Amino acid sequence: MHTVPYESEHSALLGAAQRELAIARLCFLRDPAEALLRLPAHARLISPEGQEHLEQALRQGEYPREELSQLPRALGELARGAVLHEGRRTLAGWLRSEIHVSGSGYLPIQLLAMLAQPGTSPLGLHQVLHALGEALDPHVGYWLDLSDRANAAADAQLTAAERALPRKVESSALGPPQPPAELAAPAPAPPSIPQLAETWLTETDDAARELSAWLIKQSPVTVGDELARLWLGLRAPGLDGLSRPVRRFHRVAEGARRLGFERDMTARMHGETASGLLVPEPGCVAAGALTGVRVLQPGLEYGWISDLAVAQGIGEGLALALISPALGPAAGALRSQSVSRSFGGLFLQLRAERNYLQRVDGLESKPAAQLSRQTALWLLLRVRLAAAVCAAVDLPSRSQAERRERLMRAGERALGRELPGSVLALSLVQDATPVQTFAALMRGLELHAALREQYDSDFYMNPRVSEVVRGAAARGSLLTAAELATELRAAPRAGIKRMLELLG
Repeated sequence: MHTVPYESEHSALLGAAQRELAIARLCFLRDPAEALLRLPAHARLISPEGQEHLEQALRQGEYPREELSQLPRALGELARGAVLHEGRRTLAGWLRSEIHVSGSGYLPIQLLAMLAQPGTSPLGLHQVLHALGEALDPHVGYWLDLSDRANAAADAQLTAAERALPRKVESSALGPPQPPAELAAPAPAPPSIPQLAETWLTETDDAARELSAWLIKQSPVTVGDELARLWLGLRAPGLDGLSRPVRRFHRVAEGARRLGFERDMTARMHGETASGLLVPEPGCVAAGALTGVRVLQPGLEYGWISDLAVAQGIGEGLALALISPALGPAAGALRSQSVSRSFGGLFLQLRAERNYLQRVDGLESKPAAQLSRQTALWLLLRVRLAAAVCAAVDLPSRSQAERRERLMRAGERALGRELPGSVLALSLVQDATPVQTFAALMRGLELHAALREQYDSDFYMNPRVSEVVRGAAARGSLLTAAELATELRAAPRAGIKRMLELLG
């Protein structure tokens, strides 16, 4: 039985601010008109009153030692989210604005619906993509500024909290005592996420070039804009019959049930369709004990790609639902470096495994092979797009114009075709940054390789793997995805090898 620790006034205020921000995001995803929710708990947290509560908690040692080491990151992540919350008002207004194409007016959601279901489009897909890019273009400066302000707020809050920590606590958070410098062998610094992103791009360039050309050839449209033809080839609506929306959550969660998590999901997780989730990205919100973990599927129907969004959301949500209730908000709600997003990546990439689709989803051999290959292509391009943006934003820029140019080049490098920079600018101000998206997918592929090495190729049906998942998730942000990969002895380049293996 878990014991809930004593909660200081600062810890209670931190938890309230985290829940408040999560609920605001959930409301927006359910209905973008709900973009105007205020954040009074966060305002109190960063006020002089909140600072006084923090100083008192530190003086009286009210935070457990391990959680105290996570406090600066928790405050920084919350500060970033509060700034990005401002952007929802602008995005909600944009979603209500009319876009004129070929003499007719369309709302953005109507154009996105044409991308989701290409066969229903009265317009050419190249017209839809071009119109969306042009309609977003006037807002690029705002998205870039918002991203800068969010990152600056996070850095400032993190730095201030680190300075407030007692020196002995700050140093103890670094781990056990280290041997004297003259006795310790110098350890090479691990590569940064942007460096890993650059490696991924380089080592998958040939595969992406070849497979993108193949997708374009598979497109039902043989003339016109190559980006539109690439999307049509990738979307593959002919596979939608294998992924019907009826009981999607129950069907896609079968893999987690096979590992013994049915009771956990029933008790702490709920699925719903979110009208404000307009792209096939994972929607996952941990909004507190009463609301639980919400896994959201896109409000627009993307067929088999919607399955992938839900699979990633279920993996991420399961890890959040399994966090030990004994952890306080400083360590129990962080997601930027914790294992939750990497478990989302793990569950997503399993749907690119033909044997998994046959044994768990019950598909016949031929459709399983078709669906797994298409999923692998989707995964490759998603990883590359996140990696390219991640590498681009890591470089210093002298102006917004230079940043726009870099984003456009990033899209072209990832897909081999020009992608509107305005779309990529919008990706910088989402709940998951491109850095986090890339890391989640990369680590998910690494985890598959490591678990397969230790528990055989059908590890996803092995009850012992559930112990690994449960034990890792229970530690919340006290365990990072990189540390979990080390614990599982993931081999260097394991994720890249796994990606290339899926591509055949």
